[in-house]
Amino acid sequence: MTGGGPTGCDPGLGRRARAIFRNDAERAEELEQRTLVRVWELDTQPGREIRSPMAFRFGVLRKVHQEYLREERRHRHLELEGLSPTCTATPDPAQEVALSEECTTLREAIGKLRSTLKVVIQLRYFEGLQQRQIARHLDCNEVKICRLLKRARETLRLMLE
Repeated sequence: MTGGGPTGCDPGLGRRARAIFRNDAERAEELEQRTLVRVWELDTQPGREIRSPMAFRFGVLRKVHQEYLREERRHRHLELEGLSPTCTATPDPAQEVALSEECTTLREAIGKLRSTLKVVIQLRYFEGLQQRQIARHLDCNEVKICRLLKRARETLRLMLE
């Protein structure tokens, strides 16, 4: 980083992450690690000059925190809908196989949706866009996006039963 030391030598970053997640050291550590990785990725881009390394790191922390919250919200929403929020491995091999099959089934079901419904599902649950952002992206109103999402979820639910 131009004008600064190594990216991981900022105790203020850890303090800020712990302040964000006051009662959850594990989530604070995850946020700090994600931030350091992102800072490193951005810092290694050729031709990038960073005038204030501390402000840069805190700005990245803020953006990573927002992404983290969106991801958690998306996972909670998918769980409420009865869908699996992630396709990550689990320690138990039996659970891992069941989760893998569930993810494959879900992917196949999404693949069978009409293109409009598929795009709306992709933008909402995999890209993390809000309904307002999807409406702007597809040049239609938010009410239509709400209806399309509801129709897509209902269709997926019927396919998966």
